[in-house]
Amino acid sequence: MVREKTTSSVSTFKCIPLGKVRTGIDGLEDVLNGGYPEGRTTMIKGGPGSGKTLLATQFLVQNALQGTPGILVTFEESAEEIRKNAATVGWDLPGLEKKGKIFIYHARIDATAVTAGPFSLKGLIAIISGQAKSMGTNRLVIDAIDILMRRFDDSSRARDELGSLHDWMRGEKFTSL
Repeated sequence: MVREKTTSSVSTFKCIPLGKVRTGIDGLEDVLNGGYPEGRTTMIKGGPGSGKTLLATQFLVQNALQGTPGILVTFEESAEEIRKNAATVGWDLPGLEKKGKIFIYHARIDATAVTAGPFSLKGLIAIISGQAKSMGTNRLVIDAIDILMRRFDDSSRARDELGSLHDWMRGEKFTSL
């Protein structure tokens, strides 16, 4: 909303429309007034098994079928598990992957891995950035980011890295979940 100047002591506000990206779910389209905000990040929160991954995958499938490719970065489920779950609702992720419409990256971090120096998201950002450029996309899903945030020893460092990731996504104009 933008405040308009007025000559009286009362200000009025004018709504500025925000571009939307389809979710792929008709009822959700209505609730969100057309879809997810374009070029912005939307957080989906829920307990285990609540459908967050399926909802995000549907977003990528819907966009892929409309011609806009997407990237799914998963920290918890393997790429094969994602494919199998998608197949139960009739989505052909392997077919979309072969066409370059969807890329699934299992970014599992081995809990036993030894790190030299402080952990950073720079490597992950470089991988996503390169893949997005090669696909010509700005659609991104990062699934179970809470798993990734556990790699940081203190909460302020985790917040800083998450802020850097968000700033990067915003700067690249990703529509992300």
